[in-house]
Amino acid sequence: MVEKLLMNGISAKFPDHKFIGEENTAESNRRVELTDAPTWIIDPVDGTMNFVHAMPHTCISIALYVNKVAEIGIVYNPVIEQFFTARKGKGAFLNGQRIRVSDEKGGDFDALSRRVLCAASSELAHQATQVLVQYYPDRD
Repeated sequence: MVEKLLMNGISAKFPDHKFIGEENTAESNRRVELTDAPTWIIDPVDGTMNFVHAMPHTCISIALYVNKVAEIGIVYNPVIEQFFTARKGKGAFLNGQRIRVSDEKGGDFDALSRRVLCAASSELAHQATQVLVQYYPDRD
């Protein structure tokens, strides 16, 4: 439903743009290829398991690719009201405030600073109430 709403709104402004969406791709069971045409890629519920279990780490994720290059990225977490936007060559923003990436070289705690969201006691408490099922994704 969210995906269709977004696609309809974008199509009204940009009728020639293409779409790759998690829901419409799954429904049609077809393989989709990114072309040079302006294409919106939409994940209407990124973090589905978190959403199902009422965990706050879920979002709507949207990107615009032109000539197979990302031009615009949007990530919105309605639970904690975070709205991230980025445009190629124009910077990135969180709720309208400019943000910057951390130093690419890293530091003493670099291995710990990448892709870690954890609060062990909270996770264990949620697991005990069967709200959270432990899942260990492969990390790069």
